[in-house]
Amino acid sequence: MVVANIVVCINSLVGYLCNGMLIYLILKNPNTRMGTYRYLILVLAIFNIIYATAHLLVIPLQINGTLHFNWRPWTCLVVCMTQMSGMFCVILYCGWSMHRKLSSSEMASERGYRLQKQLFQALLIQFLVPIILEYIPCTSVFLVPMFGQKVNLEWATMGISLYPVFEPIVVIYFVREYRVTLRRLIFGKKRGGAVSYTSEMTTQHSQSDSHVKDSKMPSNATKSVSKTLN
Repeated sequence: MVVANIVVCINSLVGYLCNGMLIYLILKNPNTRMGTYRYLILVLAIFNIIYATAHLLVIPLQINGTLHFNWRPWTCLVVCMTQMSGMFCVILYCGWSMHRKLSSSEMASERGYRLQKQLFQALLIQFLVPIILEYIPCTSVFLVPMFGQKVNLEWATMGISLYPVFEPIVVIYFVREYRVTLRRLIFGKKRGGAVSYTSEMTTQHSQSDSHVKDSKMPSNATKSVSKTLN
């Protein structure tokens, strides 16, 4: 358990660093295009810090005791598994509905479509990370001893402690604005993204102006022809 305790402490410290960086990026980039979703990410980052603190303070210890059957834990386990199964069914249905809506809808701009796609990918990974690192180890810790088998608490504890580490990394990786800001913090400020975006907007405005000028040309030609006839 000594190695597991050391790994849990390291994961908790890394979780503090990653979630703190995510909170800084959210507050540093008050992007209105993210909408209220960034507040949800902010709440999840704060929860991950609390989660890492609780996991750091409450480290499990292996204690051998007498074996006896207790029906109350089994009843609670059945109720919890039923609730979790219903929750996963709702999550899968909502994810499938979001994917179908995102694939069939026509966004007003390509930039908005890319943003929605990035958020959907981040949400999908945020759904898979706790299943792999949290729910599966916790379920094995509860179920395996009930069947009289030994469970390795060290691997389960280390896996659970990795959850607050991967959660902010996933969001920073999939959301381009946060990824670019983090790259600027590490490698220095580069205004390439802003220049490209400005040039893109300038090109769009110039195209729209040329389109308006072209649309006005027939009317001007008509006026000149009418003056000639008169």
